Amino acid sequence: MVLESDCSTVVERLRSTTMDRSLVASLIVEALRERQQLRSLVIEKIGREQNKIVHELAHLAIKIESELCPLLMFQTVSILSFVKT
Repeated sequence: MVLESDCSTVVERLRSTTMDRSLVASLIVEALRERQQLRSLVIEKIGREQNKIVHELAHLAIKIESELCPLLMFQTVSILSFVKT
């Protein structure tokens, strides 16, 4: 698997063999733990322009989730009230 990121700090920390003591250390530790589940992982730094489509998709997903959130919450409540009866 290839992990590409336009964030040089994340790439450096994921590649590092020293203990991370930054504010995002818990996320780095979790990512490294998950990495052990993979046969191989290549971590590459890419330019921001190469990541533009992914960036736009992430923003679209956030927008869709925020628009659907009230609807999803209503459906969950409706299902729970149905199960209780």
